[in-house]
Amino acid sequence: MTDAPTLPPLREDLQLTPGPLANNGAPTWTIYDPARNRFFRIGWHTFEILSRWHLGTPMAIATDVAAQTTLTPSVAEVEQVSHYLRYHMLLQITDQAGLDWLVHHARAAQPHWGKWLLNNYLFLRIPLLHPDPLLTRLLPWVRWLFTTEFLAIIGISALVGLLLIARQWDYFSTTLVHSWATGDILPYGIALVLSKALHELGHALTAKRHGCRVPVMGVAILLLWPVLYTETSDAWRLPKRRDRLAVGAAGMLAELALAALATLVWCFLDDGAIRNAAFFLATVTWILTLAVNLNPLMRFDGYFLLADGLEWVNLQERSFAMGRWFIREVLFGLQEPPPESLPPGRHRFLIGFALSVWIYRFFLFFGIALLVYHAFFKILGLFLFGVEILYFIVRPILTEVATWIGKRQTMPINGHTLVTGMIFLTALTALFIPWLHTVEAPATLRAIHHTQIFAPQAARLETPLPRIGQTVPVGGLLARLHVPDLAHRESRIRREIELLRWQIATSGRDKERQEQEQALQEQLATRFTEWTATRKEEARLTLTAPFAATVVDRLEATTPGEWVADGEALLSLVDPTEQMVEAFIDGDHPGVVPHAEALFYADDPDRAPLPCQLLTVDLVNIQRLSAPELASRYGGPILVREEHVEELIPREAYFRITLTPQVDLPPLTQVLRGRVTITTPPESPASRLWQKLSALVLRESGF
Repeated sequence: MTDAPTLPPLREDLQLTPGPLANNGAPTWTIYDPARNRFFRIGWHTFEILSRWHLGTPMAIATDVAAQTTLTPSVAEVEQVSHYLRYHMLLQITDQAGLDWLVHHARAAQPHWGKWLLNNYLFLRIPLLHPDPLLTRLLPWVRWLFTTEFLAIIGISALVGLLLIARQWDYFSTTLVHSWATGDILPYGIALVLSKALHELGHALTAKRHGCRVPVMGVAILLLWPVLYTETSDAWRLPKRRDRLAVGAAGMLAELALAALATLVWCFLDDGAIRNAAFFLATVTWILTLAVNLNPLMRFDGYFLLADGLEWVNLQERSFAMGRWFIREVLFGLQEPPPESLPPGRHRFLIGFALSVWIYRFFLFFGIALLVYHAFFKILGLFLFGVEILYFIVRPILTEVATWIGKRQTMPINGHTLVTGMIFLTALTALFIPWLHTVEAPATLRAIHHTQIFAPQAARLETPLPRIGQTVPVGGLLARLHVPDLAHRESRIRREIELLRWQIATSGRDKERQEQEQALQEQLATRFTEWTATRKEEARLTLTAPFAATVVDRLEATTPGEWVADGEALLSLVDPTEQMVEAFIDGDHPGVVPHAEALFYADDPDRAPLPCQLLTVDLVNIQRLSAPELASRYGGPILVREEHVEELIPREAYFRITLTPQVDLPPLTQVLRGRVTITTPPESPASRLWQKLSALVLRESGF
C-alpha cells in the first residue's frame, strides 16, 4: 500500500499571526499573503494541520495530529485543506502540472472585458498615493486625538450643539430647505470633499496607531461620483475585536467630531460666510454619516462594524447562503442541512439579514438604473438602464431559478412543493386569463352650462343683483350698469352728428361749404362709427342670462348706486337641470372608449354611486387643467406645477374624458369632487403589462 502523493510545500513569504477568538471560544489564526495583500482566517483544526505540513503526506499529518492533540482529522480532511491552499495559491509550485494549473486558474480568474466593465463602470478604484511613511511621521503629532480628554470634549460639544439647535430648530430647518431649494450644490460638494478626506484620514491614522500598514489611498468612482478610499485590510491581523472596531469606526467618529464642532460653531457665529461654511459642514457630515456610513445593508463602515462586532467573517456571503437555503426549504422542503450549524437566534438573524439586503439591493439597483438612464444621453442611458435591470436584478433571480431546476430530480413530493406548485400555477393562470378591468380617474360632477358674469368695465350699478337661488330665464335681466362718461360721450357724439347733418343740408346755399361737403361726409361717417361703438358699449352694460339658469353666487354688499371694478365677478350661474361628469385619466388606456359603462363616486359618502356612460375621450393630453377642484394646489389629487401661479399645468400627461349620468338627478348647483371607475373590456394582466412596456419604450425611444 502506497502513501498519498507528497504535498507541495507552503509558500515561504506567508505570515501567520494569532487571530481573535471564535464565537465558541476557540482560537483562530490569520494567514497574510503579502504578494496579494489578502488575509485568510483559519481555525484550530486547520492550524494543527498546517503546523505539520512539513511531514509531507496527508496520512502522516492526520496521524500526527491525532497522536498529539484531541483532534482526529481524516486523510480526506487534510486533502480538503490542501485543495483550499492550492485554490488560493498559498502553496509553492514545484512541478509543471502545478504551473499549468496556476496559469489556467489565472486565466479563468480574469473576467471577460465585457463582464469586467459591467461590474466596474459604476465602481472603479484609482490609487493615488502610498501614505504609510507619511502616516508614520504624522502619528506622533496627532496622538492627542486618541485621548479620553479629546473624546470628552467632542461629546460635550455635540451635546451642547444639538441642544442649541433644538431651541432654534425652525430656523435651522428653514435654512436647510432654503439652501437645497436654491440649487447651489457647490458648497455642499466642498463640504463633502472635506468631510470625506477627514473620514479616510481617521481610518488611516487609527490603523497606523494599532500597528497596521496602510498601503494605498485613492479615489473610487462610485455611482458616477468620486469618493475617497483607504486600504485598511491589514486590520484583519489585529487579534482584538476592540482594535478592529476602532479602525472601522474611526472614519465615522472623525466625521461626527467635525459635525459636532461645526454645529457648535454655527450656533454662536453671526450670519456670514464662516457661519454658512459651518452649516454646510454640519449638515453634510451628520446626514451622510448617519444615513450612509452606518447603513449595514451596504458594504460601508456600518457593515464591517456589524461583522466585526458579531465576530462573523464574510457575514454577507454567509447570510446569502443561509437565505438561499431558507427560501429553498420554504418553497420545496428539500430537507437539506443548513450551510452551517448555528444557535437559533443567529440562524434567524442571518436569514433576516439576507432578506433585508436583497430587498434593499432591489430598490438600490433599480434606483441606480434610473440614475444612469438620466445621467447619459438617451441611447446610452437606455442601454445602461437595461444592463442594470438585467445583470444586477434579473440575472441573480434566474441563477437561483436555474439552481431549483437543477435540483428537480431530487425534490420530494411534499406539502411545500404542492403549495408552491399551486401558487405558481395560480399566479401564471391569473397572469394570462382576461380579467374584468376597471380604470379609476379623478373627476367632478358639475352642470353642463355654468358661467360667471363679470363687469365689462368700471361702472355704477343701476339695478339690484338677483338673489342666490333665484331662477332667471334665457335673456332675463341680471344687472344694468351705468357709466356717466359713456352717456355724456354718446350725447356729445349725437349732437355732433346733428350739426354735421345740418351743415351738409345747408351746403348748397354756401359755395364754400359746397366745396367742404366731401370732408363733412367723411366726418359724419366717423361720428356714426363712434356713436355705434358707444351704443354697443352701453348695450354691454345691460347684463342678461345666456341660458335659463339659477344664481349660485353673487357679489355681496352691492346695492344700486355703488360702483363695481372692471372685470369684477358679479354673478355665478348654472343650469342645474343638465349635468355631466368630467374626468382626467393619466396615460393611455386603450380600453377607455366611448359608450363604456362607469360609476361616479362622490367624496361625500352620503351620495350613492352614480351610473354614467362615457361620452368623449380626448386624443391629446390637456395643457391646462380645467377643473381647479382637482388640482393639488387646492387639495385635489392631480399634481400641478407650482411655478405657474395663475395657470394649472399638470406635471404628468392627463387626458380629459366626459361622461353623462344615466339617471335623472335633482338640480345641481355646486361642483362635486370624486372619482370615476370605468369598466373596460376583459384583458389579461400580461397583455396590459406588455402594452405599458411597449408604450414606455416607444415614448422613450424618440431621439
